[in-house]
Amino acid sequence: MNAVKDQVSVLVDRELFFANQKHPAFNSQHEGAAVICEELEEAQDAIDAAAGVYSALWEKVKHDEGADKLAEILRVKAEEAACECIQLAAMAQKMVNRMEVSK
Repeated sequence: MNAVKDQVSVLVDRELFFANQKHPAFNSQHEGAAVICEELEEAQDAIDAAAGVYSALWEKVKHDEGADKLAEILRVKAEEAACECIQLAAMAQKMVNRMEVSK
């Protein structure tokens, strides 16, 4: 994880920059929490999808069947989950930024 941590932070900042171009600052903590909840649900759905593919992959492996195609699909699902987690982190930072401004 340490090999990409700095790059992930850059991606979170980039996601936040573009989100701020489309949507203004949160009007309240409640709005921020609602947006974060939505992003968390999307991230969880993406992780669950990756887990489902992994389950199918493991079944193939246990039966000595080819699992290469499922590994390819798992990579795509994992990248989708990573993107959702980056969006989640960006929205959490957006809320932090709102709180800093309102102090």
